[in-house]
Amino acid sequence: MAPSPLFHVAACALSTGQKLRPYAVAREYPALVRLAQGALDAGPDAVRRLLAGEAWGRLLEQGDYRAEMVLLEAAFEQARMRTAPRLPSRLDAVYTWRNLGLAERFRAEYRPTGVVHRCALVAGTSLERDGALVVEAFEVTDLVAPSDEDLRRVEVRAARYWRGREPMALPELLVHGTVVVESVVGGGDEVRTT
Repeated sequence: MAPSPLFHVAACALSTGQKLRPYAVAREYPALVRLAQGALDAGPDAVRRLLAGEAWGRLLEQGDYRAEMVLLEAAFEQARMRTAPRLPSRLDAVYTWRNLGLAERFRAEYRPTGVVHRCALVAGTSLERDGALVVEAFEVTDLVAPSDEDLRRVEVRAARYWRGREPMALPELLVHGTVVVESVVGGGDEVRTT
């Protein structure tokens, strides 16, 4: 029996046969992720000092919520190491969806100009967790100038994420392995109206 397809939402159409790369935050900003992790371990004052620094300022200037995502993912990684250290990191994962409906929902709600791809897991494993907790942590906190309470809110949601309890509002698959694009399913031009 053939393995079930996976679905991935990307910013643009990807070529058939292309291997998906792990999460861009970890690839593009590994040093800043480590700095944020260290600051989170040291406490809110250390986080504020980091966010007031020159390197963080340059990241904020890049826009696209990059700085906020680096801090958020650092917090989720810290929670993983405390709550479920044997589970694989979000930072090294390719994000997919178990079915087309979830991928289309994610695209509609969070990446309306994105493109949905049908993919195959060639090698590796997947772990299902509730992506709604990541979105919620992002939406209910100020990650540019977080208060102590904002940091606690993120920490609580991150710990819930790693515990992986049902029901999941938006179950995402974190894949550690090789995922290959089989075809473009939808998105891009078809979501634009004139």
